[in-house]
Amino acid sequence: MEEDFEKLCDPRLSFDVDREEVNELILNLVIKYTAEYLSVKGDSIQVIRRKIAYLVNLGNAIKLEKAKSELGDDNFSMNCLSDIRQTSAVFKEIAFSDRFKAREGFIGLDIGCGTGILMPAMAIAAKRKGIGDVFCTGIERVERAVAQSRNPLTRLLGDENYAVIQGDALGDSLFKMLFEARRPDFWVSETIGRNTPPIDLSRSDFGLDPNEIMARYKYERNGDPFVEVLGKSMNEIDDFPEGVIRGRMGMFPDIFNGFYQPNRENSFLFLETGVDSQNPLRLEEVGIEFEEYEDFGISQKRWEGEGEYPQLSLQFLN
Repeated sequence: MEEDFEKLCDPRLSFDVDREEVNELILNLVIKYTAEYLSVKGDSIQVIRRKIAYLVNLGNAIKLEKAKSELGDDNFSMNCLSDIRQTSAVFKEIAFSDRFKAREGFIGLDIGCGTGILMPAMAIAAKRKGIGDVFCTGIERVERAVAQSRNPLTRLLGDENYAVIQGDALGDSLFKMLFEARRPDFWVSETIGRNTPPIDLSRSDFGLDPNEIMARYKYERNGDPFVEVLGKSMNEIDDFPEGVIRGRMGMFPDIFNGFYQPNRENSFLFLETGVDSQNPLRLEEVGIEFEEYEDFGISQKRWEGEGEYPQLSLQFLN
């Protein structure tokens, strides 16, 4: 896993020219990260794949029976991580992003980090720019997800180069603390979904009607707190939109430059690192570039079946 990480940090590696090599490196890293996250060992990648699929499918089956499993309520995060084709596509988009300024040091922030898989992607983006001082912070509500992310993150980033905070990111006091020292160089909140409504950035209420706003704050099962996280971040970072538009700060998903356009089941993303960066992808199409690679055979996907498995990485305020 560390070797894959170091190879991806090499700025001579191009996601376009070296597409096949890059895709294989990222897919291998995601698989190994998943195995480390679940403490799965095996003599071959096939054995590791089978064990991972067994654990995730077992957690889903038990959750359907309304019981608490050994995987606990981090199973949503596990479903996202183990959807390795989409995870790999998102990872690559962040790792090969060049839309932030190289500074003396790098601060990456992942709000609702789940298993933490996108924090190494931010670190790769910084290292590809030659930045030596890299620090990534994640915030995650589910305690088990925070605990299990530490082993793979320590192996890739080192204890001194990251922190994962367990807490409710939508709580005002904790959210303000995230931005007290300085604004991040890269902002990630992959908390989007097929329930995320259209967002009108020209309006303070994002163009949501009062009923929509009330429903989002009352029901955790709405499950895609991107609207709330975005609004709170804009309140804390004065030049957030301008900083992203002018390329001073990285963002995923990038709504300010139009690379992400939420509209519930018709939401789509433009992936600059994809095969065709000019054509939008529906959420369920993200990862299509990795279709030729074997996945874990897990039925639950990152942005599908949300009625059954709503986003639980963050919780709404009562």
